[in-house]
Amino acid sequence: MKVASSGFIFLLPDISESILTTAPTTDDDFVQPGNLYRLMPSDEQDQLIINLVNSLKNVPEFIQERMVKHFFKAESTWGERVAKELGIEISPALAA
Repeated sequence: MKVASSGFIFLLPDISESILTTAPTTDDDFVQPGNLYRLMPSDEQDQLIINLVNSLKNVPEFIQERMVKHFFKAESTWGERVAKELGIEISPALAA
């Protein structure tokens, strides 16, 4: 707790708490984004691919590959399109 000169009391967070952890991903985690991608009109899918490629083209290749793998899990066409635009060869391991 910190008291400001104005008399207000500020509660500071307890930073001794553990860092938030997340559950491991499952195939179920990719159903909703895949459904959304399939519902998008083709012009919106095109814009999504452009935005993703522009964001991913400057990151290390291992991150690009990891993201492409996630896109494949949601919808294979999504993964293929991003991989093609990034110049990533699609291997069976990447598509799995």
